[in-house]
Amino acid sequence: MLLAGRLLGLSGAEAGRRADELLAAFDLQGAADKLITSYSSGMKQKVRICCALIGSPSVLLLDEPFEALDIAASAVLSEIVRRLAAAGAAVLLASHDLRLVEKLATHYAILQAGRLQETADMASLGAGEGVCADRPRLEQRFWEVTGAPVIPELAWLKPACV
Repeated sequence: MLLAGRLLGLSGAEAGRRADELLAAFDLQGAADKLITSYSSGMKQKVRICCALIGSPSVLLLDEPFEALDIAASAVLSEIVRRLAAAGAAVLLASHDLRLVEKLATHYAILQAGRLQETADMASLGAGEGVCADRPRLEQRFWEVTGAPVIPELAWLKPACV
């Protein structure tokens, strides 16, 4: 994290201060002096996120940032994303977790096979209605745009809402 901060133009003292704050925020203080190769996948993900955040970016690109994070770290990251966006930063979040995207995003884009299918404001989704009203609105829209997956019939399972 210190190296990332220094490469982004922070002084050593400022990089150290921010690194300490990020270590505390993501509950990594006890592992700060250990080799990253000894970290769990969740801890490594936290370090990657901290390195992305240490420079206080005005543009932040996050690809599956919640993967391998525990619930506490997910809550911390969600709040940081909200604060950055509220402060005017542009945050682009790529995720397969549409429930999470629906909670954090103001706009969405749906990609299928690497091609952009739709972009819109989250408000355009309206209220959750229809056959699967308990399913998040963005997930419903995703299936409308891309087509629902073919789920094999399994005699021992009752049909699910798709």
